[in-house]
Amino acid sequence: MSNFLNKVEKSTDRATRHSRLEQGVVLSTAKEDSNLSDHTVKVNTPSSGQIEAEVLVTAGGDFYLPPVDSIVTIAYYADETPAIVGCEYKDLDIQRLDGGERRIGHNNSNSHIFFNKNGDIKIENDDGQVVQITSSGISITLTDGTTADLLKQYLDS
Repeated sequence: MSNFLNKVEKSTDRATRHSRLEQGVVLSTAKEDSNLSDHTVKVNTPSSGQIEAEVLVTAGGDFYLPPVDSIVTIAYYADETPAIVGCEYKDLDIQRLDGGERRIGHNNSNSHIFFNKNGDIKIENDDGQVVQITSSGISITLTDGTTADLLKQYLDS
């Protein structure tokens, strides 16, 4: 039981370690500014002006470095150290998800990866080409609507 309480105390500490949030606009990344480290961006904020902030990795290990002109959410630790905790997604046509599903979209296009709650995966690019990976096989749908069942083709060869 004490192990469980230790985990609860640790998670509570994590939840309360940020003192405030604000939004800002990315001015540069390490690509534009060699003085920045790889996972840091320079941001213009309403209250603090120009700051440098590390981009935190999200749950599940996804990492996304927001490009210049992106609107980001900055959390400040109690000692006022800033960290980027989110980025506004520009796609206004985001599909509804059920619990256990996940959609990872590209911020500058409509390309995305969709994980169904049963483990199936769908990858779609801007041209409408789709790769689907399910327990029954892998298929590719091309822009012209034709579909190739790769597992069947492999087994037939």
